[in-house]
Amino acid sequence: MPTLNEPKLIAGNANLPLANSIARRMSMHRGVNQGLVDARVERFNDGEIFVEVYENVRGEDMFIIQPTSWIMPLLASSTLTSWILAR
Repeated sequence: MPTLNEPKLIAGNANLPLANSIARRMSMHRGVNQGLVDARVERFNDGEIFVEVYENVRGEDMFIIQPTSWIMPLLASSTLTSWILAR
């Protein structure tokens, strides 16, 4: 029987309480402690976005939790994720 990997959750910087609530709800329903991936999202003075993921997420199912009104951090996060997975 194949093993089921738990999905990884990455939170953008727009609504961290929402991301924590989603992780807590997933933990309750799945019966496994589901936390957020250790990452940081920052904005430089010139408006550029910096995303750093501190965990190995290669080959994992990932969900990025970010409201669409903050589309650029979401795109930066998904571009970074695609780049990591392509390596």
